[in-house]
Amino acid sequence: MSLYVEEFLWRGRPEGSDLPSGWHLIVGAKSVDGFGVERIDLSQALTPEQAEAMGFPLENIIAGINADALKQVDALAAQVASLQAQLDAMQAAQAGGA
Repeated sequence: MSLYVEEFLWRGRPEGSDLPSGWHLIVGAKSVDGFGVERIDLSQALTPEQAEAMGFPLENIIAGINADALKQVDALAAQVASLQAQLDAMQAAQAGGA
């Protein structure tokens, strides 16, 4: 069974508030039941202390979010470059045939 971050919620506070910012984490666990069906079990909302005790300190959560976001940016940039190349080729073909 592997654990992963299912949900991360940051709760900020307005400027001037005496309350500290806070966050909670919900951990997912992927498993297969006795019939071979894949399941996802979710924890209750974990406090920062509970999350850290399970191996999910805030700095690791933020690093994981950033890494996933950068992967998505890279994939989208590659897709844009590919589409731009296709568009350029179509425009060149159209200009050559005109």
